[in-house]
Amino acid sequence: MLIENYLVAVISLPAGVFNPYSGVKTSILVMDKRLSKKTDSILFAKIENDGFNLGAQRRPIDKNDLPAAARNLKAWLEGVRNDSPFDFEGIQNLHVVEKARIAENGEWNLIVDRYLEGQNMVSEYPWVNVGDVVDTITPPIKIQKTEFGLPGRFPIIDQSQNEIAGWTNDESVLIYPTKPLVIFGDHTCAVKLSESPFAQGADGIKILQTMDFLEPRYLFHVLRQKPLETIGYQRHFSKLKEYKIPLPPIEVQKEIMAEIEGYQKIIDGARQVVENYQPRIQIDPDWQIVELGEVATMNSGGTPSKQHSAYWKWDIPWVSPKDMKVDFIEITADHISQSAVSSSATRLVNENTLLCVVRSGILQHSFPVAITTRKMCFNQYIVAISSVSS
Repeated sequence: MLIENYLVAVISLPAGVFNPYSGVKTSILVMDKRLSKKTDSILFAKIENDGFNLGAQRRPIDKNDLPAAARNLKAWLEGVRNDSPFDFEGIQNLHVVEKARIAENGEWNLIVDRYLEGQNMVSEYPWVNVGDVVDTITPPIKIQKTEFGLPGRFPIIDQSQNEIAGWTNDESVLIYPTKPLVIFGDHTCAVKLSESPFAQGADGIKILQTMDFLEPRYLFHVLRQKPLETIGYQRHFSKLKEYKIPLPPIEVQKEIMAEIEGYQKIIDGARQVVENYQPRIQIDPDWQIVELGEVATMNSGGTPSKQHSAYWKWDIPWVSPKDMKVDFIEITADHISQSAVSSSATRLVNENTLLCVVRSGILQHSFPVAITTRKMCFNQYIVAISSVSS
């Protein structure tokens, strides 16, 4: 919604502009609903210098991209407003990206580098082949899948998409990293990172040890950010060795990793808040306590006959306990016909009806509840609860 209806420009600021208070990377989103409807593209402006260095002291320097960025942004907005878009061709750090390009992979990512493939990008850092900056490590033995044990003290890593494929207690098969190792799935192109002892599972992975001028975490994130595309079930390591990556100085690589790790801490913290959030109603001890049956009516549903296949091929959603694992029910596993409703004990209720499971294997310590988002029926293990008054 943001990209399609509001966003007209993204101004990317360098990490450190808010030092010493925060080093988190920041971007400015320029939104205008009317202008957004008049263009199918978004302007991306990248600020490399804002008149101060990016250290903790933020001392003044003679480089400042902000005035030019402000002029170019104004020109872009005026061009969109007057149906005569400003031509940015040849202007460094300015790119116009079509909204359809941003939407095409479903990620809606606002990092402009994602959309510059095929363009001539200027970089102050050299590009190198992965094969020239890594060595491969041969494990003492490869554990067959039939020997993956559970539980165990040491992880087994293979080429699957799972971070850990199994466990073992056999110390003789372990690889002991002296620094983080990048693990590449030869058939799947899956990329993993390991800092602790692990065992290689079966065949199909390449264990990569970076040279001293390449930070392993940097290589890991580059390969995760722009992964190698698979070409069927065949080996890809020869292709990976020719894969080119930018190689900034090791100090810059470490700064990039510190920034990414800072983001990840924020993401992990937000995820923990979401996973542990439970809405709570503070109960006032002066409130009157009544039995639910005194203030609400409860009606159970039913199940149409399974012997009539025609009952189960229509468009009325039919709720069973397996659908009651969300707060608002939008889709159900089963659908029934109007004749099924007429020929069984099931009931058709309106949207915003509260359903409660009263008999089911999913009951443990609570009664799962959910709200319908449209007209639905439900089975005999569920009751519909309606208030007796508004």
